[in-house]
Amino acid sequence: AEVRPRGPCLSRTLRGGAKKILAANVDRVMIVVSVAAPPFRRAVIDRIAAAAEWQGLRTCVVLNKMDLAGDAGVPEAELRQYELAGYPVSRISCLTGDGLEGLLSLVRGSTVVMAGHSGVGKTSLVRRLAPGLDLRVAAVSERSGRGRQTTTAARLVPLAKQTFLVDTPGFRVFSVGHIPG
Repeated sequence: AEVRPRGPCLSRTLRGGAKKILAANVDRVMIVVSVAAPPFRRAVIDRIAAAAEWQGLRTCVVLNKMDLAGDAGVPEAELRQYELAGYPVSRISCLTGDGLEGLLSLVRGSTVVMAGHSGVGKTSLVRRLAPGLDLRVAAVSERSGRGRQTTTAARLVPLAKQTFLVDTPGFRVFSVGHIPG
């Protein structure tokens, strides 16, 4: 076995200024947000996209929980801005399976790191695309409206046709202090 140099990675800044690498040797970043439960947050998309751009990684935005869109409304104006900036946007529902085939065709043949707040459905997406895996998920807290962190470490999940997903733990804050100004 040989140790190869680290390729492109997605990282964030922790409290105190230390850099935390979420995944290395990836081709694409999939920013996962939800339309509701937890609510859509544009700022997290902007920060993750900045970190991905800094590493030269292709990025896509995934709006999950479209089955809840009737209650929350879809932030189409914000999503359109990302599309105009060149970021593909997929609207999906892990619950119903809607939109998953289009998302899979977008990332096919890539190693993709998924990043987003706790509770947006990253692990649910992996479970839907790789149904044989026994991965734990939890409902969003009714009291706080925030996700509960059930994924505690990044894991590489092989899919068909040289496609790999890196499921990462959710976070409350994605800071980009490690990116030079």
